[in-house]
Amino acid sequence: MRTFSRPWRAAGALLAALTAAPALANEFTPLETIRDTAAGYVEAHITVPEGARVTVEANALDNRLKYPHCQQPLLASAPGNNGFGRYVTVKVSCPDDQGWSLYVPVQTRTEFPVVVSTATLMADTLLEPQHLRVEYRDANSLRGNQLSDPEQLNGARLIRRVGAGQPIRSNNICLVCSGDLVTIYARTGGIEIKTNGEARGSGAIGDTIRVQNTRSDRIIEARVVGLGAVEVRM
Repeated sequence: MRTFSRPWRAAGALLAALTAAPALANEFTPLETIRDTAAGYVEAHITVPEGARVTVEANALDNRLKYPHCQQPLLASAPGNNGFGRYVTVKVSCPDDQGWSLYVPVQTRTEFPVVVSTATLMADTLLEPQHLRVEYRDANSLRGNQLSDPEQLNGARLIRRVGAGQPIRSNNICLVCSGDLVTIYARTGGIEIKTNGEARGSGAIGDTIRVQNTRSDRIIEARVVGLGAVEVRM
């Protein structure tokens, strides 16, 4: 999903509507049109990660700047930019014979959905839906393995305290905790064998832990695949 927003767009559209007639009469290009062209260029070329929300905002321009009305559509490019990071300088040009150009700094902010706690939660808390909500957080503020789906955490146990509003990371929880009774799935080809065991370690989705088979007492290495479930590949 590609999601964009521009904080100034609504206000800018209103301003442009109110000032369109004087601008054309004086043959000046509205500064908001120039900013919109620069931001639109970045939106068209930026790569948006799956599920992310991106805000694109061109820097404000000096209201004293006056650029003649352009008979042709404005052009935009980003010369000298190797990729599109948080800051991109876009060249906006009027291709008329007596045209003009200027450089407009454009900022992008990428946010990801993150599961956070609704209250301060202590270690050993069993997570339930009322403990969790999803918020978008700036990518530059995220550290560790973030989780975006509350369903992945329902029934998990916290292994350390989490403050209100803090992201709940995979290393904060165990879906299988040491001492838990677990279901062991052994899969090979199209065959699946299911048995019971006891966890000898703790882990979240994808972690490999030690599990004791309750029938054979054999201790094996298994991968956590869900709440109270581990998998052994044969």
